[in-house]
Amino acid sequence: METLRTTGANAGMENFLSEFNIPRNKAAMLTKSINGKSHRVSDTVS
Repeated sequence: METLRTTGANAGMENFLSEFNIPRNKAAMLTKSINGKSHRVSDTVS
C-alpha cells in the first residue's frame, strides 16, 4: 500500500486525495505547494 510509505500528515493527504479521486500527479504538485519539505510524497507519487 502506498499510504504505508507516507507518514503523518502525508498519509492523511493520501487518504484525502483518494477519497476525492484527485489525480496523483496533481496531488504531488498540491502537496509541494502546501509544504515544500514533502519531497517524499512526490517520490511516492511518481
